[in-house]
Amino acid sequence: MNLLKMQSYLELLDKLLIEESTGTADCLADKMGIGVRTLFLHLEHLRHLGIEIRYDPSRKTYCYTSDVRIAFDLKRVEERDSRLL
Repeated sequence: MNLLKMQSYLELLDKLLIEESTGTADCLADKMGIGVRTLFLHLEHLRHLGIEIRYDPSRKTYCYTSDVRIAFDLKRVEERDSRLL
């Protein structure tokens, strides 16, 4: 997945999680344009980063478990700042 597609993907996922309008895993995967297996892999990656997402079966939606957001930020690092990398 290229960088711009990943940014778009993460922004959509964050929006749906905030709105608590993901639907089931099948629905969310369809909204994201991916398979259910890929969705579960992505959710697992986010959990490894400390972003907890759970499924609420009574409301049939995924949601954040705490006050957190997915943010995607790109910035240009000047040559003099490259020592920070």
